[in-house]
Amino acid sequence: MTLNAAQSQILDRMLALVEAAGPVLIQTDKYFTNTSRIVAAHGDAEVTFAVFMRRRVVAALEPVIRLVNHFVPDAKIKRCAEEGEVVPSELPAGRAAHLSMEGGFENLPLAWQTLFDWCKAEQLSPAGINWEIYGASEGAELYVLLA
Repeated sequence: MTLNAAQSQILDRMLALVEAAGPVLIQTDKYFTNTSRIVAAHGDAEVTFAVFMRRRVVAALEPVIRLVNHFVPDAKIKRCAEEGEVVPSELPAGRAAHLSMEGGFENLPLAWQTLFDWCKAEQLSPAGINWEIYGASEGAELYVLLA
């Protein structure tokens, strides 16, 4: 996407506000701070994250892409929709392993590990696409697409 000068200035100001708010670790929730702790303990790894929307949305990814590129310059980002494009709701087709997690977001790292351990014990191979669905109460539904 090509930004005009005014759009680029707005995104630069947004980035400056994020930096002025303090270290990234104090601006994020437990899921991200736990991920940081796990990487520090076990080493870095290349991972793939995908975002799935349950309803149609308008792609407005440029602010996030700008932030990621600033804080993680080596990140590889694959854009699947252009800025302003209406993106239909879609989950990947195929068999998936599923875990219902109860409790707060602080339980997510252990829940994901439990689901991956179960897949390994059952000799099921993840395809590399995982997603979470949140409801109105605490907890989440975790899914691993199977190869």
